[in-house]
Amino acid sequence: MTYKVKYGFSLAETIMVLAISSIALIAIMLLYSLSIRETEKVRIKTEELGVISRIDLVLQKELMK
Repeated sequence: MTYKVKYGFSLAETIMVLAISSIALIAIMLLYSLSIRETEKVRIKTEELGVISRIDLVLQKELMK
């Protein structure tokens, strides 16, 4: 009696791997886009604080006169 050895993956296994990979990729892309948005918000706040700091320095110099 001889046995045939099967090599490779079945179609069902391949589809499952693709589905899981797709879900993981979508989750990563969502997290990336959220982090980009948060980074932009922080950048804008930092710029605003820089402007406020420069205005404060000018006012302090004027008051010292």
